[in-house]
Amino acid sequence: MIRHELKFGIFQTSTEKPNNALYLKQIHSSIIKHIDEHDSEGDGLIWKHHELKEKISMVYTADCLPIFIEGEYGSCLLHAGWRGIQKKIHLQEIITDISPKLCVIGPSIQKDSFEVTSEFTNYFPNSSNFSKNADKIYFDLQLEVKNDLKRKWKEIKIIDESICTFNSTKLHSYRRTGKTDRNYNFYKLY
Repeated sequence: MIRHELKFGIFQTSTEKPNNALYLKQIHSSIIKHIDEHDSEGDGLIWKHHELKEKISMVYTADCLPIFIEGEYGSCLLHAGWRGIQKKIHLQEIITDISPKLCVIGPSIQKDSFEVTSEFTNYFPNSSNFSKNADKIYFDLQLEVKNDLKRKWKEIKIIDESICTFNSTKLHSYRRTGKTDRNYNFYKLY
């Protein structure tokens, strides 16, 4: 289990699903919903600190990025695959309302394992986060997110776990196994 004790609460990743967690039906979108709308579709939950109370917010991932953003007035938890990152879920204007100060990027597929096709480069035409190795193309999702966040919120502190789900046998990876097992990324207040 990966665990971060932050200013207002605890963010952690586990292969075991927590009880009573609030989560969305994830659809690889840029949709962020208020914590009270957790019974709907989307890929991010947002709340003011006092609204979470004794609840647990959660996103589930296999190789996608779990992104937790803690702000002065609230927090959000995002499920961000390449489609969500391409749609800039992590830059949605609703996140500005919480005054972001800290971001934690949890375990996810890392650049040396995220091989893409040449057609994939069309999804990120202006990105400098592609690399080549032996005629294979790789994309750095984490760096794409970090660069975007720093451009929008210059003072945000970013913690990147840099743990590759593809290479870690302690975590689930769809690309590695082809199975639909998930990692559970959740946040609860102290």
